[in-house]
Amino acid sequence: MELDRSTDYYRTLGVERNATRNEIRLAYLRLAKESHPDHVPHEGNWDRANEQFARVTEAYSTLMDPEKRRRYDLSLVGGQRLESGGDDPGKIQAVNAFRQGVQSLNRGNPSRALLYFEAAVRYNESKAIYRSYYGLALARARREFKRAEEECRKAIGAEIFNPDCYVNLGLVYNLMGNKGQAQEQFHEALNWDPEHARAKTELEAAGSDKGGGILGRIFQRRTSDERRRERSGRLRE
Repeated sequence: MELDRSTDYYRTLGVERNATRNEIRLAYLRLAKESHPDHVPHEGNWDRANEQFARVTEAYSTLMDPEKRRRYDLSLVGGQRLESGGDDPGKIQAVNAFRQGVQSLNRGNPSRALLYFEAAVRYNESKAIYRSYYGLALARARREFKRAEEECRKAIGAEIFNPDCYVNLGLVYNLMGNKGQAQEQFHEALNWDPEHARAKTELEAAGSDKGGGILGRIFQRRTSDERRRERSGRLRE
């Protein structure tokens, strides 16, 4: 069930949840002008206009304050019931938080994604994929690479068969500048799921789409060595 417009500040202002401060300010100025009682021609509509103006002002004051907005965003987690959460309130909130986090990450807002993933882990610590994405967000939002790597490795330890956990660790290594280690993780993801789209995409972006995991890299190195020996042999001849 969707939140009522009067209780969802983002819907009140008509902005997305990843809206910038400037977008929030412009939306507020437009709505405040429209709903201000001084601009309402009929006296009978003043009560409604006052109520709307109060909601718009409250939404604006909350979303423009970074700390208030952070707390408000966390309060929204779990505001919609998802079937995959079953009847466990904590799991329902975790699922909602995780989905909001992925959405924020895909929209290029890792700081907001970090808040959601942190909440997801807090509500359901046993779900490895939540911890994996939390690690990735730590690397992207705060550049806390050591901690990010630890979180991603914990996730792999809990769900060794989950290819997404390997991809996320690979992305952390990419951010750290460890391209070789990153490719190893993408290959490991393909070992578990040869058709895994994210792993394939990352390998193609890195210019490497052969082999699988560590064995694949060893094979590539051996092939390169053999080619060098062949060239050296032809030169001696």
